[in-house]
Amino acid sequence: MNTDILVYDLDGRNYVANFGEGADVLTSGWLKWPAEADGWRKRSKTTDPGNDAWELPPKNAALALRLSGVER
Repeated sequence: MNTDILVYDLDGRNYVANFGEGADVLTSGWLKWPAEADGWRKRSKTTDPGNDAWELPPKNAALALRLSGVER
């Protein structure tokens, strides 16, 4: 998996991230999920958020992934 995962805060309630291109549709490309514990289980495919989201600093992105239950 791509190690440079970009995580964005979409609206204070949802995260969006680009996980690169992988074999599994639900673990590659642009994904959106609720910004909550185990929110990763509710992920769905989405498109590039463009200017509608704020990129999280690396430490915050890593914490968001961990708290959301993202499988790495």
